[in-house]
Amino acid sequence: MILEVFCCSGGMAEGLRRAGLQPDLAFDRDDDACNSYAANLGHRPIQLDARDLLRMVKEGWSPGTVDLFVADPPCTPWSRAGKRQGQADDRDMLAVTVEIIAILHPRFWLLANVPGLDDGPNWPIVQREIGGLSKAAGYCIDFARLDAADYGVPQHRIRPFWFGHSRGFSCIEWPERTHAAPDACGATLPGITAPRKPWVTCRQALSHLSPADMGSPVRLRWRQQTKTGKGPRATHLDEVAHVVTTKDTGGDGNIVFDGPNHRPSRLLEWPWDRPCTTVHSDPNGRIAPPGEHKQSRLSGPNAIKLSEKAAAILQGFPPGWVFSGKTKVSRWSQLGQAMPPPLAEAVARSMWRAMHPATRKAAP
Repeated sequence: MILEVFCCSGGMAEGLRRAGLQPDLAFDRDDDACNSYAANLGHRPIQLDARDLLRMVKEGWSPGTVDLFVADPPCTPWSRAGKRQGQADDRDMLAVTVEIIAILHPRFWLLANVPGLDDGPNWPIVQREIGGLSKAAGYCIDFARLDAADYGVPQHRIRPFWFGHSRGFSCIEWPERTHAAPDACGATLPGITAPRKPWVTCRQALSHLSPADMGSPVRLRWRQQTKTGKGPRATHLDEVAHVVTTKDTGGDGNIVFDGPNHRPSRLLEWPWDRPCTTVHSDPNGRIAPPGEHKQSRLSGPNAIKLSEKAAAILQGFPPGWVFSGKTKVSRWSQLGQAMPPPLAEAVARSMWRAMHPATRKAAP
């Protein structure tokens, strides 16, 4: 029995399926996410809040012997982009997830989350909650921080993973990177048994799309803001979505605008020849260039408003993947929270090998 909690639209499950570890039972509280999962994977998750699942488990409900338990709890309480309230946030499900694992006692389990949960200030919580499973339930726990771009996804999306296994099994060998920066592909490093390919760039991933399917660049203009009608208060940037014209570009390929007091402001073009930065749950589809994550830089001429189709490609979803929901907020929530299937597949293949040590059986 493979059980998945917080399955969202099915990105993790798709990766598991490719590695021969398709979940038998899945849970998620969101109706649209459950519909997306069903449309893509052929069976609908049980729509249930994880806290209700915990109550059921405490009252004696059991799905039977659980060989693998997989969970990617809500990331908002821990995300560096949020308020980072952690366990004080009502949406936090880390302790709930750990308690379910402790009661069901699966042979193996995998927890994933976002950078932030594994930051230094939160590490005591990780040690108490996740690490507590080692002492209370006898698990050996392995940890890794992996970047989706290193596994063929055209996006830098770092995810921490914790893999727990019953004692008597060897520790997991986390997947080797299949992709790297172009100048590092030929490097000889310890533990590297196969040549790595260059990272997949945005241009490679999206060049087959028409401009309409791609999205739209973002342009800024300066506008005066008045205070109670008594004259100018300050200048601020007013976002206007339309294609940036050639007259707005400098000869070096940069975008040039005049800032306050006519000071020039030079901003780089959106870098098509690299993986993009993390795709967020922004219903406007805005995404920053590499190295820029501040909200103030998401609305610049070096940003782009992605279409949902383009965002799904940058997340590593196969063509035709469905995101159900009548609102952009719902669909983009699923897009921003998704686990890229290629990254999930790489981790799942490593789990397969860890779960079959006697035969050294390779994942399908």
